[in-house]
Amino acid sequence: MIQQRLLIFLMFSFWTLVTHAQQDTQFSQYVFNPLFYNPATAGLTGNMRFAILHRTQWLSYAPTLDDGSGPTSQLFTFDMPLKIGGTHHGIGFHVVRDKIITLTNTEVQLSYAYHQRFQAGTLSLGIRGGIYNQAINFDLFRPVDEDDPLLQGGNQNQFKSDFAVGIHWQAPRYFIGTGFNHLGESSFSYDIESLQNTLSTHFNVIGGGNFNISSNILMNPSFLVKSDFNTLSYEGTVLTTFSEKYYGGISLRNSNTVDDVVFMLGTFLLKDKSLHIGYAFDYVLSGQTAKASTSHEVMLAYRLNAPKSRRQRPNLIIRTPRFRHE
Repeated sequence: MIQQRLLIFLMFSFWTLVTHAQQDTQFSQYVFNPLFYNPATAGLTGNMRFAILHRTQWLSYAPTLDDGSGPTSQLFTFDMPLKIGGTHHGIGFHVVRDKIITLTNTEVQLSYAYHQRFQAGTLSLGIRGGIYNQAINFDLFRPVDEDDPLLQGGNQNQFKSDFAVGIHWQAPRYFIGTGFNHLGESSFSYDIESLQNTLSTHFNVIGGGNFNISSNILMNPSFLVKSDFNTLSYEGTVLTTFSEKYYGGISLRNSNTVDDVVFMLGTFLLKDKSLHIGYAFDYVLSGQTAKASTSHEVMLAYRLNAPKSRRQRPNLIIRTPRFRHE
């Protein structure tokens, strides 16, 4: 019994260690998916935008026991602007699924943002609310004591409410914003006090800019800082865009040391460049003995013109030297 309790305690300690600063799923293409980090970014692009992303972390990772693989994550986002009267708003929706060993986290979130436009840029304030689900497959444990009451058996789920707020400043040449996620700090225990796992409040800061190198070349530096108020990690990225159609770049991820180097490629397709395909390749620099050396991330996004608000217009007669329109 003592051995089994110790095993489960160590497993939860491992999950907490791995995810304490990564309870918000890690994505390398963060600059293209700001809604996941900050509800204030909803609707800021001025278009309806759909995006899906899949990440395979530590490809070909081989655990010591049983067949398995490294963490995998999926993200779906949608956002669009809204204009009500003379005010500007944005709404967004996203779903995330993150699987780590026997633990699966799923969140479904709805975001709202208010946009206040100024001559120099747009200030956006956002809030978010949704559901966070945590599931454990107890059947994947290898028990020492088959009758241990801590092993409930089967796939156990718990649902909790989840909240976030954010603020973002968008200017023509740069942007910066911060979001605070998991404000409720929900706890998951499955009615077993010793298994309690708290979803810590996280904050993040994302910023970046764009600089014209020539008429056809644009430089896009950006950064992401993440913390759970105990640990800190940060990433820096430089992308170069050619003819507003192709881009490539490099990113470094750091916690205590440089953890990963990331190479990114992408393209904007169709006549209006509305289809976006992106790929990120992570190469692990630290802790290779406990991980596989590469991670892979694929993104597909599509944008549509946002529906315009319909306003009652008076009957006007406009005369020109050549035409008469009514």
